[in-house]
Amino acid sequence: MNYKNIFSNRKSLKIVPAFILAGTLILSGCSTTKTTSTSSTAQSTTSSNVSKNATAKTLSYQVSGMDLSSMFSSRDLEQEADTSDAVSISLSDSASKVSKVAGSGSKDSVSIDNTTNTVTIKSAGVYVLSGTLSNGQIVIEAENTDKVQIVLDDVNITNSSSAALYVKQADKVFVTTASGSTNTLENTSTFTADGQTNVDGVIFSKEDITLNGKGTLTIKSAAHGIVSKDDLKVTGGTLNVEAASHALSGKDSIRVAGGTLNLTAEKDALHSSNADDTKKGYIYIEGGSFTINAKDDGIHADTDLYIKEGSINIESSYEGLEGNTITIDGGDIKITSSDDGLNAASGNDDSTEESQGMFANGPHTDDPNASDSTAVVFINGGTLTVNASGDGLDSNGTLTVTGGTVYVAGPSDNGNGALDVGTEATITGGTVIATGGSGMAVNFSSNSTQGSMLVGVSQTSDAVTLIDSSGNEIATFSPNKAYNSVVISTPEVKSGSTYTVKTGSNSTSVTMDAITYSNVSGGMGSPDNTGRGNMGGTFGGKGGFGGGH
Repeated sequence: MNYKNIFSNRKSLKIVPAFILAGTLILSGCSTTKTTSTSSTAQSTTSSNVSKNATAKTLSYQVSGMDLSSMFSSRDLEQEADTSDAVSISLSDSASKVSKVAGSGSKDSVSIDNTTNTVTIKSAGVYVLSGTLSNGQIVIEAENTDKVQIVLDDVNITNSSSAALYVKQADKVFVTTASGSTNTLENTSTFTADGQTNVDGVIFSKEDITLNGKGTLTIKSAAHGIVSKDDLKVTGGTLNVEAASHALSGKDSIRVAGGTLNLTAEKDALHSSNADDTKKGYIYIEGGSFTINAKDDGIHADTDLYIKEGSINIESSYEGLEGNTITIDGGDIKITSSDDGLNAASGNDDSTEESQGMFANGPHTDDPNASDSTAVVFINGGTLTVNASGDGLDSNGTLTVTGGTVYVAGPSDNGNGALDVGTEATITGGTVIATGGSGMAVNFSSNSTQGSMLVGVSQTSDAVTLIDSSGNEIATFSPNKAYNSVVISTPEVKSGSTYTVKTGSNSTSVTMDAITYSNVSGGMGSPDNTGRGNMGGTFGGKGGFGGGH
């Protein structure tokens, strides 16, 4: 019996299928070149159900809904605006004015209401803004074929009841911070709907919007920080967001190629949700430096979460990374979470323990082996370090590791595991060291092509070190929290060889009689590809008992 699922089936009620799994699930990653409108489609090496005798080969991986060849346009990636034909707007309470800077930029494309401190931009072009509005708003209401670029050059706008920047209509809007500039946009109280439109972000856009530049933009919000009802992109500049709800919210997608993002949110720091369209609601990250503090998820995508590169430090979260599929091809990722570090499951926008009461990880189920075949985690590269009070790496479907370095300081209690899978965990490359409590401990399956061991140890918080038969140190990890089981897999772990697992002053000898080794008292062993585990000779012995979760 899968005891964990009696109380927890995971978080999700609605299913947003991103993949149809039939037989072997075939997936791929992304190239290491910078992604622009002219870059080539990516490939990588991964499979969710690897045969024990599989040879290395490249498999195709297409992320649902993501056209990897056109994540960003060349203009998205430009960090300075061409102001040779710009219009200048000087902001001041009851005294804002517009003037032509150079070229043929039209002053008639801007209207100003100094009674309400509202500046409306009505056509395509580049507009350079400077100055302060203590209770005002910039509105973009252009033709739906117009591209509008706003350059913020020491701008300070506060609005007590709506967005400081409101994009009603355009083809696309660029918000560029001028080099060396410091800009602040803020909502101080509540948000009032605009007719049928629920305006709930300091920057609120009904259209595609890109943030870039070489300056700093600070956003403070009584609801969301930045909202796009289409695609939201960040490619440069320094972005500081403090939000009482989501920091960044993109309905169709969020895409990040660069910049420094310091995000504090009462809900998710990055949130993309479009339950009506399985090709949208995704997040793609190929660069940038993130510092995240979130009360709910650090990064949440209803469909696909794809991290190609970047430095991501999630200092606090309920769950660190969440998506129906989670793919990590590179980057340096650090996660601290009060529940799962990674969670692959069907989307749920309201997932905190507070919101779900006693069933914080999902509703009660009568099926002890419930799983979600659409949920997958792929780790193909990069460095991932997880400190989780819930499960470390949790997939309601499959977990596949083909490369990279993964360290997991999982739960010290026996109610969660450092690794947790609904069907199968396989490893074909890379290094994984995952520590945690033994009660729900899970190893990689025998369908892996790289050796893996699940070892029970005396409870400790000391470093764990793997040593080969010649006394050479292969790998080490300092979890700095209590554990009594550890999963270790590295390319050096081979069948037929003997190793020593050292934890503090204690040592355990492990002989790899097969591709996997499991010896944890009370653990779940090595789940097979049905999710029900391999029945060992004794409870918690080699092979273990149970599986899946």
